[in-house]
Amino acid sequence: MINLALGHHVRQFLKGIMMSDDLYLKTHFPNHLANRTEKQAAAGAKLPKDLSRRLAYFTHLTHLSAPLLSGVLGELSNQVQVAYAHDDKITLALPTITSANHVRYLHQECLSALHEHPAFGQFSKMGGIVNHKIHQRVSGQNTAQTTLEKPLSENTVQTITQTAKLVIKNPSLQASFIKLIQTATTKE
Repeated sequence: MINLALGHHVRQFLKGIMMSDDLYLKTHFPNHLANRTEKQAAAGAKLPKDLSRRLAYFTHLTHLSAPLLSGVLGELSNQVQVAYAHDDKITLALPTITSANHVRYLHQECLSALHEHPAFGQFSKMGGIVNHKIHQRVSGQNTAQTTLEKPLSENTVQTITQTAKLVIKNPSLQASFIKLIQTATTKE
């Protein structure tokens, strides 16, 4: 009988804590749908110090590299992340295969631009890898509007026109392409 009474009081106490302290619930009892990282963070888990230091170093290099690379890579420099930096090699993570190949092609120019800052002076080799999570983050921003506002180049207009007239057999699709070209050229 004492155990039942004690159990009841404990249950009432816990129920009172849970009802009154929402922060306690969020930090100690994560959502059952949460992923593993969120559950570990709620339990107070942290990255090992060495890993945390390396992450901070890579993040610091990423912030330093964006303005340095803007002259070589243009808008792509805002999507670059430093994924590895040790001894004489630095590896940059980019959102697409095309951008990674572009950086590999321009690696000498990129290294020259990075050498303008003393933090990058030790690096003589550079690589590029693809990190699709960058692409998801970047595409989550409002990039569709900026893409639509840019006028089409003469070469693009010519290519679409030729494709519409010579390749496409479906009349409604052909009309759509012609309409696209007309609206794109009238916005200029």
